[in-house]
Amino acid sequence: MKYWTLFNIFTIFRLKNLIVYLRRFRNFHQISFKKYKILEMSIIIFTCIHWAACLEWYIPIITGKLNLMVTNESSWISSDLLKSRNTTLKKYIAGANRATIALIGGSHHLDVKSIDDILFNLFLTILGRIGIIYILAQFSGLMSTSYSTKKKNVKLLQQLTEYMRYKELPRHIQQRILTYFYFWSNKSVKKDKIITSNLSPNLREEVIMYNCRNLLEKVEFFKHIPSSILPQVVMYLKSEIYLANDVLVKAGTIGDALYYIITGTVGVYTASERKVCNLEDKSYFGEVSLVMENEKRLTSIIALEPTEVYVLKRHDFLKTISVYPNLVSRLQKLTIEKIDKSLLYETLHKSEGSTSININIYGDSAAEDTKEEPKL
Repeated sequence: MKYWTLFNIFTIFRLKNLIVYLRRFRNFHQISFKKYKILEMSIIIFTCIHWAACLEWYIPIITGKLNLMVTNESSWISSDLLKSRNTTLKKYIAGANRATIALIGGSHHLDVKSIDDILFNLFLTILGRIGIIYILAQFSGLMSTSYSTKKKNVKLLQQLTEYMRYKELPRHIQQRILTYFYFWSNKSVKKDKIITSNLSPNLREEVIMYNCRNLLEKVEFFKHIPSSILPQVVMYLKSEIYLANDVLVKAGTIGDALYYIITGTVGVYTASERKVCNLEDKSYFGEVSLVMENEKRLTSIIALEPTEVYVLKRHDFLKTISVYPNLVSRLQKLTIEKIDKSLLYETLHKSEGSTSININIYGDSAAEDTKEEPKL
């Protein structure tokens, strides 16, 4: 009976646990659905072959030890060919080879003589046919989903190309339009809009709040806003795409919005066009404009590559928090305190002969070549 304990090794390869761990791995590393399904199916196939390879060995051994069959001498594990396999790895490969042949329906090519071999390989053949149907169905659904999306994008691209040709747009404008289209068609925000538009209001609110959790955690303002109106604030966020060299904010203009970078890189420049720093993913700027009226931008923000941002307009923000009359004055006070603190540190640092200090009161900045703090 000790051979029954050999089946304990299968607990390592339980499909249920594997699927759970794979989903956690996908969520943690943000793997795309297509790559995840390919990885999942590959591991399931490997696990099934491993099970079958082990059973190719254990069933003849167990039936022989328990005397369930009249004789075990005709089993494949007693063949001269297998006896020449003198290492465990070679024997495992032989079992995996037989299992694979049986699963794909090629048992007639195997040397099958004993009753237990015949019954088990027949079972593997039936199981393999079911598995092949399941795998084909999974990949067919995956390919049809991918194809339908690509087909829709190709159709849009054809219409766009015809439109540009009809309007006789200059070559450089056509190139920028195509760059915008390729960037837009591959971004997650586009897919989010399609999905969330079909959800119920409550579920849509939960999804949007989760997607914007990084923004809510990073922007200091939002930590002082009552949680009851945060979903309304988030609902006013608009996604915008800027191409390389597009100006998001121009120095000297009146600020009227908060910008949060979803993906991409922007450069911060002074009014004299001197570069201050770069801002990358999950950085934000312009929140002072949400509460300070007629606040002029001191720097220009220019996209260095295709960049996608969330934009929250001042009038939308004020309309949302209007139910709390004292909230605006409190946020203004916090802003003034941060600006004063920044100026104080800068003055102290200059008095000590230091060249600069980087205290970002506008967000998490990925500053490259930083020489002064941008005040937006």
